[in-house]
Amino acid sequence: MNRKKQIGATFITWLMLAGILGFLAVAGLKLIPVYMEYGTVVSVMEDVVKEQSIKKQSPNLIWKTIQKRLEVNSINNVKKEHYKYEKGNLSDTMTIKYEVRTPLFGNLDAVAKFEKSMDIKTQTN
Repeated sequence: MNRKKQIGATFITWLMLAGILGFLAVAGLKLIPVYMEYGTVVSVMEDVVKEQSIKKQSPNLIWKTIQKRLEVNSINNVKKEHYKYEKGNLSDTMTIKYEVRTPLFGNLDAVAKFEKSMDIKTQTN
């Protein structure tokens, strides 16, 4: 009588697969809010750039406008030191560059770095 070879995953294989999927699920659940927050930061920057009065404001007033909108959206990771404003000939550039550290397991953290620059047209061609 011929014995058929058993085909399939062993218990240890299933256990390893469950561990990997569990780790990815936890990491995803911890990182999704961080990326959603970044989406809000970009949205705030886009809204501020679209305002017509922004072209006449100083860099500090622009930061205060951004800061107020971030506070309304409960975004606490972006500070004044993350904001940079550079003047140019035809347009100015504002940049927000920051990083977020979120705990995963025990003493293991995930670090996400974000940087977004936007041009503010100061003169029309």
